[in-house]
Amino acid sequence: MAQELFSRGGKEWIIWASCIDEPRNLKQIMEKWEYKTEAGALYRSDLVNSLIKSRAIRVVRVENKANFYEAETKMINKGFLNKVLDEGDPTQGEHYSESIFSNQKEYLEFINKDYVRKTIYSLDRLKAFYNSDPWLLKSFPEYLFYLPFITCTYFKSPKITREVVKFIAQEMYKSSPTKIYDYLATFDKQQEQELLAIFPSFLIAKGQKGSEETLKELRSKLAD
Repeated sequence: MAQELFSRGGKEWIIWASCIDEPRNLKQIMEKWEYKTEAGALYRSDLVNSLIKSRAIRVVRVENKANFYEAETKMINKGFLNKVLDEGDPTQGEHYSESIFSNQKEYLEFINKDYVRKTIYSLDRLKAFYNSDPWLLKSFPEYLFYLPFITCTYFKSPKITREVVKFIAQEMYKSSPTKIYDYLATFDKQQEQELLAIFPSFLIAKGQKGSEETLKELRSKLAD
């Protein structure tokens, strides 16, 4: 099962996330993330075969003896999400994950939409969000699943989401949220409107409430 294969800090996250928006081969993925050498990077047949066997990725074509892989997002289920989010910092995103889990069917349907895969999960955008650092991606894979929720909530109510964005930035980069705003700035107005049009509206309301409650908790912790 995929949830047994994926582990926090594992290179499988890099391969899987890098072929959500479109099929890529390992060389293209390594070039995108600017790996300097092949040694110790992603050329591990056991890892790739395990990803294929667990149906996390599939081979969609072969060109010049290179396999092109496409990520399977339909493998994501409650057990998978629980494992990923439980391995993250439990103080972050608690209300977001609660909203996701209580409306899992609608949320997973949204993630699996082709437009979402090509926009929110665009590899260029994932690179912007993770500061072009594959170490950050494999160390904080939980944000791959918060990202659609946070992105659409931000488009609807940026003021409410702003403090949560700051918290995520501090958690990941130990600095200001500039990189996350760089990611959000890559969406034009039409893309924002099209994403909001297909994002379940009741989840946005819950996201706003979750942001407010998370902010209250963070302020309480700082006061302590």
